[in-house]
Amino acid sequence: LFLFIVLAATFLAGSVSNLVTVMGAVDHFLDTANTPDIIIIALEERLEKFLDESNFVSEYEVLDMRAVSGDEIEIVRCQKEPGKKKYEKGNTLAIGTVPENFSKVFDGEGNTLDLKRGEVAVAKLQAQSNDLQVGDVIKITLSGRSLELTIKSIAKDAVFGSQMIGFKRLFLNQEDYEYLMGEEPYVHILVYNVNCLREGQEAFLKEYRRSNFKVLSVVEKSTIKMTYIFDMLIAGILIVVSVCLILISFLILRFTILFTMQE
Repeated sequence: LFLFIVLAATFLAGSVSNLVTVMGAVDHFLDTANTPDIIIIALEERLEKFLDESNFVSEYEVLDMRAVSGDEIEIVRCQKEPGKKKYEKGNTLAIGTVPENFSKVFDGEGNTLDLKRGEVAVAKLQAQSNDLQVGDVIKITLSGRSLELTIKSIAKDAVFGSQMIGFKRLFLNQEDYEYLMGEEPYVHILVYNVNCLREGQEAFLKEYRRSNFKVLSVVEKSTIKMTYIFDMLIAGILIVVSVCLILISFLILRFTILFTMQE
């Protein structure tokens, strides 16, 4: 019984340590990626003038991206599943260049992505759902132009990398991206990374809501952190199980003492 209590207490300590580690890792991941205070995703809606005139914005950056439909991307070579062609893009898939200042992405070793022509970085969940790995080849066809791109890295995307966010990104070299865009008109996905002045985030959001812009979504940094709740939930469940084991051990101890006294 004593050994059982010791093991349960050790399990509890390990579970608490795991939860603290996961929470700290998420915070560090978001800070390293330079996640902004607010992310606004819009279709064609230009917000530059509003952001320039706002008294609550310290800095912002605009990322121009292009949505990719299911028939515009396919798998050319897949080492895990030869002959596979269909690419499962999920909810929304967009292509763009590697961010430089905000919402950064990293390779498998945690280094900043450096893509050359003919290379692409695929987000981790996208790679898992399509059985893709480094060295595989995908083909993107936009505006009548096609490119076969070799996967150089499985990207770690702090902002859009969790399972609860349906918006995913593929990253291309700047020249490849400009080539695929062509000269035909297309729908822009504009991602605004906005940092607010100290204590000015709530005031900015109130000012923004009064302007009635037509955007896809507005996400705060705290919300992005909560999208990793499933990773924290597992650690929380282990803590609950540990506590239950300790309670069971004390219940057995009480029963043993009472039984001995009655005997």
